[in-house]
Amino acid sequence: MKEEAPRDNDLFEELLRESARVAADFDAEVQMADTNRVVGSVETVLLIAQPQFSFISSRYVRDIAQNGGNVSALVPSVVNDAITKVKK
Repeated sequence: MKEEAPRDNDLFEELLRESARVAADFDAEVQMADTNRVVGSVETVLLIAQPQFSFISSRYVRDIAQNGGNVSALVPSVVNDAITKVKK
């Protein structure tokens, strides 16, 4: 069995983990991270959300669909079915 390395509790106490779903989230988190770094010597790690936990603008979906692209991974199945019917 592999032995775990000792945890540096100071490091974990000074590390914040945040999630950024869209550009507005990212902008706000960068400002917060900069503030935390200056005021509290805290490092922030930004995690970019996977597409299924985010959203995409309908204009991009519409543009992809109108140009023959597959949008099934970007929209719920009921929406994809409606788009498929309209394209026929």
